[in-house]
Amino acid sequence: MCLDNQPTNLQMHQDISLIDWCFSILVFWCSIIVAILISNHCFSYDLTLNQALEIATSQNLSLKKAGLVTILSEAELKANYALKYPRLGFNLNSGYNEIKEPSFGQRTIGKPDSPWTNQISLTLSQYLYTGGKISNGITLFQSKRDISRYQEKIVREELFFNIALAYWELKKTILAEGLAEKKKEHLELLLKEAKERYSAGLIPKIEVQRQHTLLSQANYELKKAQIIQGKANNNLCLLLNLSQKEMINPIDEPKVEEEVRTLPYLINEALSKRAEIKQAKNGVEEKESFLGVKTSEKRPQVSLLAQLNWGAWEDEWRKSISSLKSSDWKVMLNLDFLLFDSGKINAEIEEAKTQLNIAKIEEEEIEKKIISEVYQAYQDVLDAKEGINTYQERVSLEEENLQQAYLQRDLGKITPAQLSKIELSYEEARIDLFDAKINYIIQKATLAKSVGEVNNTSSTECWQNWGY
Repeated sequence: MCLDNQPTNLQMHQDISLIDWCFSILVFWCSIIVAILISNHCFSYDLTLNQALEIATSQNLSLKKAGLVTILSEAELKANYALKYPRLGFNLNSGYNEIKEPSFGQRTIGKPDSPWTNQISLTLSQYLYTGGKISNGITLFQSKRDISRYQEKIVREELFFNIALAYWELKKTILAEGLAEKKKEHLELLLKEAKERYSAGLIPKIEVQRQHTLLSQANYELKKAQIIQGKANNNLCLLLNLSQKEMINPIDEPKVEEEVRTLPYLINEALSKRAEIKQAKNGVEEKESFLGVKTSEKRPQVSLLAQLNWGAWEDEWRKSISSLKSSDWKVMLNLDFLLFDSGKINAEIEEAKTQLNIAKIEEEEIEKKIISEVYQAYQDVLDAKEGINTYQERVSLEEENLQQAYLQRDLGKITPAQLSKIELSYEEARIDLFDAKINYIIQKATLAKSVGEVNNTSSTECWQNWGY
C-alpha cells in the first residue's frame, strides 16, 4: 500500500513544482508589462490659456535667461554708481628688514637697529572732477539696463503669443480628429448599406469596393489627424517646458469681441507702448552716453586722496605691534591730464559718433516697421471678422437642414446613411466656424502684440485685449 502511494506523492510534488514555476514566469512577465505601461503612460489634464501662461512664466528657459540678463545689467549699473562716492581702504604691512650699513648717499627709514616694521594705513579717495566720465558712464549703464528690461518684455510677449498659437492650434487639431472620426463612422454606415444593397442585387460589386476604398482613405485621414494632434500637443509642451508624455486638453472656448478702436489710435498706442521702439530709443541714449564717455577722456580728472598712517619699528615683532603710534598723515590733490595718445581717443570718438548715427537710423526703421505691422494686423482682424459672419450663415443653413432631416427620419423618408451625411455636413460647418473664430482670436492677438499690449506682470491682464 505504501509502495503504491509513493509514485503518487512524487507525481503530486512534481505537479506542484510545475505550477509554481509557471506562476513565477507569469508574475515575471506581468511585472514587465505593467512597468512598460507605466513608463509609457501619458498624463492628461485640462488646461486654460491663463494657466498655460502662468506655467510658462515660471518654467520657460528663454524667459529665465532674459530675467538673468536684466539682473546682470542692474548689477553693472550699481557698480558704476559706486564711483560717485568716496572709497575707504585699509592696509596692514608687517615685515622684517635686514639691517645693513647705508652706502654713501643713502638714507635709512626708521631706526637702523630696528628690523621689525609694522604699519597700518587708512586711505580715503574721492573723484572731484572727471570731465563727465562718471555721469556719462552711469547714463550708459542705465540705458543698457533699460534695454535688458525691454528685451525681457519682448521675449515674454513672443512667448505668450507663441503659446496662444500653440494652444488654439491644439484645440483645432482635437476637433479635426473628432471630425475625422465622424467621417469614418459615416463611411462605415455607407459601406454597410452598400453591402446590403449588393446582396439584394440593387448595385454592382464595384460600388462596394468603392466604399471600401473611401473607408480606407478615411482611416488614413483619421490616423493623420491623430499624428497632427500629437505634434501640436508636443509643441505646446515644449513651450511650457513640460514632459511630452503629458496630453493637454485645452478647455477654453473662443470668444469674439468687436474691435472698436480706430487705426490711427492703434498706431499712436503702438509707438508709445512697443518695447522695440523703447529699446531703440534707449539704444540711441546708450550711444550718446558712450560718446560722452569717450569725449571725457580728453578732459582732465581731479581726485582727492587722504591717508593716515600708524607705524612702529622695534627689535622684536611683539614690541613693534604694541608700540604702534601715529606717525604721519597726508592729503593730496591729484590732477591727471592726457597730453598725447597718437590720435587714439579722437578715433574712438569718431567711432562713437558713427554708432550713434546708426542707432538713430535703426530707431527710424523700427518706427516704420511698427506702423506697417499695426496696419496689416488691423486689416487682418477686419477680414477675419468677415469670415466669421460668412461661416455663421452657413452653420445656420446646415442647422436648418439638419432639423428638416430629423423630421424626415421620423417619417421614415430618409435612410440612416442620408441622415448621417447631413449630420456630417453640419459638423463640418460648425468646425469651420470654430476655426474662423480661432483665426479671429489669433489675428486679434497679432494686433495686440503689434500694439504692445501684453502686460508683463499679470498673465490674466495681458489677455484682456487679445480676444480671450
